[in-house]
Amino acid sequence: MIKDMIKNIVNSGYIDKFFVDNVEKKYGQIPDIVRKIISYNDNDRFIEKWRVISKPEILESIETIHVDFVKIKLLPVIDVGDNDFICYDLKNNIWVMFNIVDEIDFNPKDSIYDYVVD
Repeated sequence: MIKDMIKNIVNSGYIDKFFVDNVEKKYGQIPDIVRKIISYNDNDRFIEKWRVISKPEILESIETIHVDFVKIKLLPVIDVGDNDFICYDLKNNIWVMFNIVDEIDFNPKDSIYDYVVD
């Protein structure tokens, strides 16, 4: 179900150009799939048990999540709970999990869909 919901978001084709431009000024260029997922959320939007990170959290991660994601070249996309986030690794062009308490990334994947077990 989660995989289908993510695919629906991606297939919708919607990109909030103004927001994505601001994100790319801060983080650097991001792929279309990331643009579409982060454009999906104005406030708290859930995909079943996962929460798509809000636009203010992405732009102001130091104040909202208390992690300087820009500095570590990770773009937080989905909060999966237990202080873990699915992030896009801008340095390596892969997806990773990131724990905000331990400040470590782990479980790299080529696709966001690889985190979903339906």
